[in-house]
This record gives sequence, structure tokens and C-alpha cells, in this order.
Amino acid sequence: MVKTKKILFIEWDSFGNSEIIRSFKKLDLETENYRFDRDHIDARLDGNETEKIAKKILSGDYFFVFSFNYFPIVAIACKACKVPYISWTYDSPFVMLFSETINYETNFPFVFDRGAVEELKAAGLNAEYLPMATDDSGFDSAINKYKKDHYEDIAFVGSMYTEDEDSFMYRKYREIPEHAKGFLKGLAEAQKKVYGYNFATDVLRENPIILDEIRKTCPVYDGTDTGEDAAWTVFNYFLSRDITAMERKEIIDLISERHEVALYTGGIYANKKVRVYKPVGYNTEAPSIYKNSKINLNITRKSIITGIPLRCFDIMGSGGFLISNYQSEIPEYFEPDKDICLYSDYEDLAEKTDFYLKHEDLRKKIAENGREKVLKDHTYFNRALVFKECAENYWR
Repeated sequence: MVKTKKILFIEWDSFGNSEIIRSFKKLDLETENYRFDRDHIDARLDGNETEKIAKKILSGDYFFVFSFNYFPIVAIACKACKVPYISWTYDSPFVMLFSETINYETNFPFVFDRGAVEELKAAGLNAEYLPMATDDSGFDSAINKYKKDHYEDIAFVGSMYTEDEDSFMYRKYREIPEHAKGFLKGLAEAQKKVYGYNFATDVLRENPIILDEIRKTCPVYDGTDTGEDAAWTVFNYFLSRDITAMERKEIIDLISERHEVALYTGGIYANKKVRVYKPVGYNTEAPSIYKNSKINLNITRKSIITGIPLRCFDIMGSGGFLISNYQSEIPEYFEPDKDICLYSDYEDLAEKTDFYLKHEDLRKKIAENGREKVLKDHTYFNRALVFKECAENYWR
């Protein structure tokens, strides 16, 4: 039986670190950090790192081990030490979820996208659905501290997916044969118009010749562990990225023809009508931008099947007005045109930005409703309660 309420927190440069730690503290759960250099180790198979984690676990009397995103080597260490491992994955795609280690009895893996959970379960892998969350205070201190002199009418905070064009994998992907490029371009155009349903992966599976063409230059193979295959990898790591890059550029181009737009990104985007700023901190400048921009956009990456991106929770939690593409999970928690505004296509988005910029009172009321709902039901504290209950059930 565990003697303390101490958590080993697997720390890396994740969103939400300070927020979840504060929430654990409110539950009288002490966190001890273990710095995890995920960029310089093999988080599936690194035996040396697994041994280090296991020694750390054995050195303390831990209630559970926690990490944002799931890492097989942490699961292996926790199984060996018979301590529960609770993970909460918000990245999409995240291939390490496709691991037989996820089925260990010491594991409690949570994933923010119900569609991704269904994919995992179809592959015989255990995972539970849990939406993302926002700061318990609605980022009040950040909003008050990080203020700008001017905020454009419409803002988008996020990647344009041009940041990693020079990486090895994307260079190889760009070198695939022309026939495969043409096929993927047509597939991307078709998938771009559909929200909440991924048919592109199945189309790729039905066309193994295209996958063979891609493999001529890009090292994409069926998974060596469980579940993921070449089609899944091509869609989630390459094609979904291309679709989202096209969509975000087209939308920002369209809206900037009509209104004042600010883009906060680390990517490349050239349009003199748009004010382009450097990336902003998740819990520093970003909440103030969300709060003070008249309209905030969410354009979901196509690899997210049904889930609600973290960006949505943080915009609403900060008291910002949000217009998002349709995701099937959103109406389960938020009422359209009362807590949030949803668009179905580009034309619908353009019309709704025009409308809500002209109706300030309605816009502010929707923002207030959204904030009230997320701060009631969707905070890190709400989620910390779930994690605590999991650990309590394990130790009973």
C-alpha cells in the first residue's frame, strides 16, 4: 500500500505543466519532477533511460507517475515497479500510443480525441477518452500582465506547418515520384472539405501501389509494434499536415481581404494584409491575445478526428470569442451560437466573421458563456480529480 500522496511528474516542454501541478497541489498531491529529454532518447526502447526511471520510482513512495503524452519506456518502468502510470495525450498524431505496453495493468492512458481512442481500441489497445482543459483561473494573471497596445480584430495563434520543411523526413517526402504527388494532392483536396471523418487513410490502404511509390524516397513502413501502418503514418504525419497548411493559409488569406487579422506563428506566411507576429507563450502572452481580440479562430489539424483542440479550451477559458471549424465532440459540451461559434465551410466562416464583428453585445455574451462553461467543467483541476481517482482505485 502506498504511504504518501507524492507524484513523480515526467517533465518535458509540454503545455499545461504548471497548470496541472497547481491542480495536484490543490488536492494535497505533492509533485516531484523527473526531467525527460524526449528529443534525445528513444522513448519506445531506450533501456538505459528505462532503468533510470525505474530507479527513481523505487527511490520514493509514489502515488502514481504522470506525464503529458504516453511514453512506452515510462510504462515499462512503472510495470516493473508496480506503480500506476497515468498519461494524458494531447498531441496528434502521436504514434507511441500504438504500443503493446499500453495494455499493462499499471497503465491508465487518457487521450483527448475520442476518434483516436476508437482507432486504438480497434487495434486491441487500451485507452480512455478525456477532453483537454484550461487553467483553473482562466489565466487571469497572464491576461493582466501581458497586455499589448493594440489587438487586431481577428487572431489566429498556431502553426502554419512550414516550420519543419527542412527536416530529413519532410525533405524525403517532397522527393516522392510525381504520380504519387498527384494522387496525394487530389486526396488532400477531397479530405480538406470534410470535417470529423477521415477517409483518406482508408483510401491509402486501398492503394498499396501509391504507398510503394512513396517508399521509394520516404522511409515509411508498417509499424514494428502494434496498430500503426504505412497508410496511417502517411496520412497523420504528412498528408494531414499538408491539408492543414493549405486550409490555414486559404482561410487567413480569405479573412484578411475583409478584416484586420493577426497571425502568431513560427511558420512562414507572406501576406502584406496580415500582421504576422512571432509565436507567443501558452500561459504568458496568448491568453491576453485571446481575451482582447474580437474574434479568435480555431482551424483544427486534420489528424484530429473528433477531438477538441487545446486551443479551443484556452480561448474560451481566457474569455475570448471563438469561431471554430466543426468537430463532432464540440456540440457534446458546448452549445453552438451560445457558448461557441462553428463554421461549416469557408463561405460560412466569412459570413459569421462579418456578422459577429457587427454585433458586439452578442459576441461578448457568447464569450462569457463559453468561459463560464469551461471554468465550471473543463479545468485542469477537474482532470486532476480523475487522475487521483484512478490511482486510488489502483491501490485499493
